[in-house]
Amino acid sequence: MEGSVSRSVRDSARFLDVTNGFDLDDPKSLPRVEGFEEKLGTHTEEIRTLRVAVVPGLGCATVGPESEELIRAAAEELIAVTGMQRIDIDLRLPNIMGAWGLTGAVGTRKSLGDLWPDCGADITGAMRVGIERAEVSFNLSAMVKAETRRVELNTAMAAMFANTDIVLAATNPATAFNAEGHLPSTFEGVEARSSNNGALTAPSNIFGNPAAALPVGLASDGLPVSLQVLAPHYREDLLLDLGRAWERHRPWPLLAHLTN
Repeated sequence: MEGSVSRSVRDSARFLDVTNGFDLDDPKSLPRVEGFEEKLGTHTEEIRTLRVAVVPGLGCATVGPESEELIRAAAEELIAVTGMQRIDIDLRLPNIMGAWGLTGAVGTRKSLGDLWPDCGADITGAMRVGIERAEVSFNLSAMVKAETRRVELNTAMAAMFANTDIVLAATNPATAFNAEGHLPSTFEGVEARSSNNGALTAPSNIFGNPAAALPVGLASDGLPVSLQVLAPHYREDLLLDLGRAWERHRPWPLLAHLTN
């Protein structure tokens, strides 16, 4: 799923204004929608009627205790600022990471083209291992398993949005891990599978609903934590106004702080 990394909510709205619309080269693209930036701040009354659930791990991931504490506090703060109606839901999303990672290796391998396998030392270990595993185990049975997981996830996500309008969760299970080395399997002292990495953002990527990450502050290790806001299909306008409310309530720096 395409998206933007922007410094402000208005920049995100402008990105959508510039990039959305039907394109012949993309058969799944949708008709153009006008006015994301122009309509910023016009959904305040609707937002007050929205049902919101706070599920840091989305029922499919383990979130480190410090990150979860920051996420829950920020979620309650956003709810208070916007006036949304807090509800509780029993959310259990299926584990999609194994099957999704295997099929995702196909796209990675295609992108590398003739550079593979000589480029193995120049890509991340996760990418290299993913391709190597796919070369051995990607077959019809693997495709059936991946398709089964995808359908299960889509069904669970549809049920989630039938019961609530907005979901607030963690974006990552912990603060950022080192760029070098293996994917972590410990998250702020809690053991989990390495597939826990990415498990919180994969559901929206697969289901296709819009989601946004809002900065909530720094953990004790000095690294940032963000609150993930999930909305139903075609409600980017709600995400933008929720982000705008948070941005006004708790402004974040437009430039990263320099460190030695």
